[in-house]
Amino acid sequence: MITLNHVRVSFFYQKKREDVLTDITATFNPRAGMIGILGARKSGKSTLLSVLGGIIHPDAGTLTCSGSTSWLMSSMRPLVHNMTVRANIRFIGMLYGVDVPILFHSVITLSGLQDVTEMLLNELPRDIQAHLVYCICLCLKFDYYLADESFLIGDDKFRKNMTDYLTETSIERTIILASRSPSLIKKHCQVAYVLHGGRLHYFGQASEAVRAFKTLNKN
Repeated sequence: MITLNHVRVSFFYQKKREDVLTDITATFNPRAGMIGILGARKSGKSTLLSVLGGIIHPDAGTLTCSGSTSWLMSSMRPLVHNMTVRANIRFIGMLYGVDVPILFHSVITLSGLQDVTEMLLNELPRDIQAHLVYCICLCLKFDYYLADESFLIGDDKFRKNMTDYLTETSIERTIILASRSPSLIKKHCQVAYVLHGGRLHYFGQASEAVRAFKTLNKN
């Protein structure tokens, strides 16, 4: 379980401290499927994901987490570009203490990258690199996954495969998807929050969150 209790985060901007998150209180349960966070530009979505990922520490309030949390699913930071695909999977698997051969088989099967395992990462197109890190993240089987608008990446075939995989395995994980796209949240999320004014507002159905978001941002 992830619990945020009256979390506040602020930054200095032009010699003035400005609150980005003013009072965030929420609970995210394990195995809850896909949960949406719908927010406008500069509403604090990225900051909130960074707090959930342990990258940013709150100025006030508390964050408690009793499960494992992924890096941002679209982030390329876990990869080492002068290592091969195989070596990257092995390196990340060792960092997380998992069975490397099992991880390798799972990643290659899911990603379809059987033909490039011995190639250096920097020799591959960027979209293939993105496929790799995305599939490594999924195959590590975190309790909680952090995602933004780019969580469904790649060409149409890869997106369909990933959508099908996430749908089939949604009961095994919680994916927290932060986006400014109402259609994305409505399509993929069962429940959703609206991030507005530095606070999270919970809605039992994603469609209700979309209506509230559109009302708040109709101007």
